[in-house]
Amino acid sequence: MTTTQQYATAHGISARRARALAESGAVPAHRSGRVWVIDSTDRPARTAAPRPMGAPMRRQLIEALRNQSLVGLTGPDRLRVARHLRQLRDSDNPADLLRAWFRGEVPSGWSPGELIVRQAQEGLDDRVSALVNKSRRKFTSSSGRLARVVSDERAIQGLSVAELARRAEVSVDVISALERARPGVRVGETRRILRALDVTPLALPPVTVGHGS
Repeated sequence: MTTTQQYATAHGISARRARALAESGAVPAHRSGRVWVIDSTDRPARTAAPRPMGAPMRRQLIEALRNQSLVGLTGPDRLRVARHLRQLRDSDNPADLLRAWFRGEVPSGWSPGELIVRQAQEGLDDRVSALVNKSRRKFTSSSGRLARVVSDERAIQGLSVAELARRAEVSVDVISALERARPGVRVGETRRILRALDVTPLALPPVTVGHGS
């Protein structure tokens, strides 16, 4: 048995990638408290090359890359785009994924999402990795914005309500209340949830009930 960090070092991949392999079942692993333990030191089986995306999905992904959010997406589209964003974050080289998905097509615009794809097509792999994995600083000054950030990040990271609650050491009711913009969630609880999602809030909405530590 080995930790995700030890597995990552042994195989020359990132710790984030090792954790993703454990969570997805690509390598035999189990949870030990709040961390993943990998049961085998073998490399995971090579997966099939990613397929190119259709035009509608490419447009949705470009928009989602603009600020790492799922605004305007619902149902299966939301789940698919969340999965693609998660794959980009977990990849050792997200530029490779973008090149496979876009197959040489260079976006014509200059939005942040289009620039990321353009840089992947130009071979600026390090720049793409930095942009995809940049610190997630979010404006959460209203309860509605805060709800969207938590809901979007939870979906992108592939976490259930219960999993996020365990990470943040809060109840599932607190997560549900926050994602529905209901009053009563304490400051300390909000900060623990955002910290569990690796989100840095640029502001928090006024608190109506209580002041958690």
